This record gives sequence, structure tokens and C-alpha cells, in this order.
Amino acid sequence: WDQFDDEGGLEPTGVGSGDNMIFYTTPSIMDGLSLSASYLPNTGTAQTQIGYSATYTGVEGLSVTYATGEGADPVDATVMKASYAYGPVTVSYSDYEYDASGTSNDDDVTSYKVSYTVSDELSISYGAEELETGTTDSEYDMVSASYTAGGMTLTASFSDATDIDGGNDGSEDRERWAISASFAF
Repeated sequence: WDQFDDEGGLEPTGVGSGDNMIFYTTPSIMDGLSLSASYLPNTGTAQTQIGYSATYTGVEGLSVTYATGEGADPVDATVMKASYAYGPVTVSYSDYEYDASGTSNDDDVTSYKVSYTVSDELSISYGAEELETGTTDSEYDMVSASYTAGGMTLTASFSDATDIDGGNDGSEDRERWAISASFAF
């Protein structure tokens, strides 16, 4: 959805970024389970921020992650995501919730994507995302196709954004077509 970042629309609020962050990920503890933790100390202008996550990859083709973080004021953020690949089809889903206690500045981002690998050279995908911030929301859809020949990959995509600014009047609806080529040497 980065194609619409320059439009000045709604964006989800993040927790836990900055300088001097300590981040640790364990090796696989058992049967594909790994844990991560982060700590961002008090900087004088921002309170200490802490985050934890667990990722499970113990079933072939499956990846499931749950993460939570706490910040100032108090602020809580939670992410749940899963993807499953079976043969040529990959399905993924994620949900991000941001809650600032005592305010209406809460965010909820829900997204999913379905990809199909037609052959070693051709793949197609469709994805959708909805961002709700307080009483406003935006919706994004994208269809893309990629073709690989040797070290070259051609990609074509169509993206549609509805109510980028969270309004309902249709003045902030956008469509984008993109074609790209990448080369590996």
C-alpha cells in the first residue's frame, strides 16, 4: 500500500521505534516456536517501551505470529498474523490493533492476501486492507501479476484506494497502475 503514502491519508499509529532499542530473538525453542523481545529505554521525551512476540512455524507451510507492545500514556498495540502455503496457493491474514487509553485515537488494520503461482514463471495475487482510525476508515485493494524469465522479472499491478483521508465524499479515492522490471545479475 506504499503507493498511496504520498497522498497524505490515514496511516496506522506505531509503537516502539527509536534509537538505542535492544532487540533479541531466541533460536527455535521447540518445534518451530521462537520468541522475541524489545526494549526502548526512557529518552526524557518518551517513556520506556516494551514489546514481545511469538512465532510458530512447526507445520509445513504455516506461519503464525502474535505480538504485543506497550508505550507511553499508556498505549497498547497487538498484531496477529498468519500465512499458509499449500501447493501453488498462499493465503495470509493480519490484524493490527492500537489502543490509546482514554482517547478515541484507536486504530484497527485488517488485511488479507491470496497468491497463486501458476508456473515457475508466472504468479498472480490479490490483496485487500481496511484501516479504521476512530470514526473514519480507508480501504485498499490490489491485483498484481509477475512474470520471471531468467534474471528478469516483470510486474504489473492495479491498486484502488477508497476514502484515503477517511472521508466519505469520494474526493479522496485513487487508482494506480504500475509496471516494473527488475534484473538480477
